[in-house]
Amino acid sequence: MNRKDFKFLEETIYLDSSAGALKPRQVIDAGVNFYENYSINPHSVDSKKGVWLSQRIQEIRKATAAFSNASYDEVIFTSGTTDGLNRIADMLIHKLKKDDEIIVTSLNHAANVIVWIELAKKTGAKLIWSETIFDAINEKTKLIALAEVNNTIEVERDMEEIYSVANKQGVLVVNDAAQSISHKPVNSKWADFTVYSSNKLYGPTGFGVMIMSTKLQKELPLVRFGGGANATFSRESWIPHEGFASREPGTPNTAAILMHGAALDYINSIGMENIMKHEDEIAKYAYDKISTIEDVKFASKRGDKNIIFNIGNLNSQDIVSYLGHRNIILRAGQHCVRLIQEATGEPSWMRASIGLYTNKTDIDKMVEEIKNGGDFLDFI
Repeated sequence: MNRKDFKFLEETIYLDSSAGALKPRQVIDAGVNFYENYSINPHSVDSKKGVWLSQRIQEIRKATAAFSNASYDEVIFTSGTTDGLNRIADMLIHKLKKDDEIIVTSLNHAANVIVWIELAKKTGAKLIWSETIFDAINEKTKLIALAEVNNTIEVERDMEEIYSVANKQGVLVVNDAAQSISHKPVNSKWADFTVYSSNKLYGPTGFGVMIMSTKLQKELPLVRFGGGANATFSRESWIPHEGFASREPGTPNTAAILMHGAALDYINSIGMENIMKHEDEIAKYAYDKISTIEDVKFASKRGDKNIIFNIGNLNSQDIVSYLGHRNIILRAGQHCVRLIQEATGEPSWMRASIGLYTNKTDIDKMVEEIKNGGDFLDFI
């Protein structure tokens, strides 16, 4: 892994990749190149630049599909995971009815809970909380919304098995892949909807992907409308384009698409297997190194890419703020999982999250600063 690609790391130790991964210079350059040399609307193809831009976007859609074992027509660009989940909920308003059931887990991110609370309010459906998933599926179940990998206590789900059982009973499955997409291969065939944000994948903020089968695209209603999505319209009616184009109205976030494409190229050039091997080594090293801190306690297990820990009765936010003022960035709190207190008995945890650029020196320096931190209040 070439840390020199990440200028941010020259002065900072970054251990918050689960909140947002850093961007290598290749990704940043792709955005700059667009604004300096191709800054036109990609719907305008009456020029060499316009043709190149249109072709490049097609290439990136193909690469996005290949990255998650999807087909070209299944890829829909969004503004991120949260946008994708909201779109799915909007599409399902007329599919769910009173007393239908939506299965969620207590470790779902807030974005993968609140949308279903709102959908239940609008339809009369009920939220069913289950950690095992399978025991909660019955004839009333219409939707299972979960994360293949959680952003706090890592519970890795067997999406193939879950989808196989759910599909036989006509239950739709939503995979929030925001935390798995950068750490392991994600197979979109094992969910009806797969959503993630590019910023978790070393790509730009404000851009994401929703993978949705062409069958469901034909069955479920459009929920976003505007120019670019219509084949034609009159004073009284309109006809949408076929396929994904009907679900991507308006001028696209072209710079972000190009940056997302550069992020995929970057990851593919390293290889997911190499990333997994490196991150597994660093994650285990981090757990072992943090274990040497007096009074440390973990909510994560050895090998998790999110190391969740506290130190005795010390305030986790004080420690993280202390480290942050020494250019060591990690996270404290509930990490958008409000129910983590129920799962662990503690309201707040520190989280050091691993990325492809994390090395052992990062971990050593963090642990050293914690051991020398005293009351962690001298930054005030």
